[in-house]
Amino acid sequence: MKAFILSGLLLSVLFTSCKEDKAVGAETIVKEETSPFTITVNAVVDKDAEFQIYYNEDGSENYPAEQYINVAIKASQEAQDLVFKLPNDVSPMNLRFDLGSTKELKEVKFNSVKIDFNGKNLSIPKEAIFRNFYPNMQVAVDTINATAKINVKEGELYDPIVGATPELKKQIETLYAKKAE
Repeated sequence: MKAFILSGLLLSVLFTSCKEDKAVGAETIVKEETSPFTITVNAVVDKDAEFQIYYNEDGSENYPAEQYINVAIKASQEAQDLVFKLPNDVSPMNLRFDLGSTKELKEVKFNSVKIDFNGKNLSIPKEAIFRNFYPNMQVAVDTINATAKINVKEGELYDPIVGATPELKKQIETLYAKKAE
C-alpha cells in the first residue's frame, strides 16, 4: 500500500513539474500575417468611407462578386494608406478600385499607389495615377492634382470606379516575372 501511495505521489510530482517546465520554456511566436500581393493606396479622403479593390485572374473586365478586398477609412485632411492584402492563393491580372461607399464623398486626392508581390514592387507616383487607372462615367479626373472627382447624377446607382489600364496590366505581368530587388 505504501508503495502504491509513493508511486502515485511520485507520478503527480513528475507530471506537475513537467507541466511547469513546459510553461516556463514555451514561447509563443506571433507571425505577422503577410500577403504575397498587397496594394497600398496613399490618398486624402475627407469623409468616412469604405473602399474596395476588385481583382480577377483572367485579365478581363469582369470581376467576380466574391473577389474583392474591403478597407474602411476614417475621414482626414492628411494623407492615409489604404492597404489591401489579397488572399495568398491569387495572382491578379486586373484590378478595379471602387471609390468609397458614401455619397457624401466628393473626391479622392491620390499621392501614390504601391503594388507589392513577394518582395517585388511597383510604385506609381501621383503624376502617373491616371495613366495606370482610367475612370468610369461617374468620375472626373484632375490629372495635374491627381484627384478623382466623384459626380453621380440623381437617380443613378452609386458606383464610382477607376480600373486598371492596359499599361498597368503589363506592369503587373512584369512584376510576376521580375526577380526580387
